[in-house]
Amino acid sequence: MALRPVEFQWNEKGRSLTGKEEGRRETGFIAQEVQQIAPQFVAGNETSKDEDGNPYLTVKKDEMIADLVAMVQALNVRLGVLERKLA
Repeated sequence: MALRPVEFQWNEKGRSLTGKEEGRRETGFIAQEVQQIAPQFVAGNETSKDEDGNPYLTVKKDEMIADLVAMVQALNVRLGVLERKLA
């Protein structure tokens, strides 16, 4: 529940690393926020650093998908149990 989806545009450094075009709006997560919640889904690019010398972070969305689907499936099972109790 702590993950916060956001809409964003890549900054210049992000565009140079990802090849994304300027002005394109995307939906995703802030890597620094994800790192505090689920660090296994964040990668640091040691060849590209921010102005403080920290690695440029990216979210490994592909790896998040399986966990997110598993969570939705678990919630669906719980919902089914609750619906049967109400019926």
